[in-house]
Amino acid sequence: MKTQRAFSLLQIMIVIGIIGILVSLMLPNYQDSVVRSRRTDGQSALFYMATQMERAYFDSSSYSTIKLDSKEAKSPEGWYQLEIREQNDEHYLIAAVPTGAQGKRDTQCQTLTIDEKGHLGVVDGPAGKPKEVAQGCWS
Repeated sequence: MKTQRAFSLLQIMIVIGIIGILVSLMLPNYQDSVVRSRRTDGQSALFYMATQMERAYFDSSSYSTIKLDSKEAKSPEGWYQLEIREQNDEHYLIAAVPTGAQGKRDTQCQTLTIDEKGHLGVVDGPAGKPKEVAQGCWS
């Protein structure tokens, strides 16, 4: 007589429970990694725009000659909207405001800024004030 081998319902339920625990432990870390990787989209857009501002200053001795068009106003991946918040002949402040899911999930860093001296900053954004401005916002 041949015996059948199979998994019992209890064994299957234990495996499902273990998988559920592992997923619940790993999901927040994965989501944080996605937020941090999207943040580099805003950073690269700010650095590119700052380079354009410096090029304009080199050509005309003024930061006020450059304007954002609709193509330049978005970051390459579209997770950030660029804004020139302050601009005159000698000074500028550019901000990258997170949009969509990035604006809701990146509560730590929110809006990234850069000025003509290269000072990197973090200010209020779509989700309000940054919770704890961490050193990691620009690293």
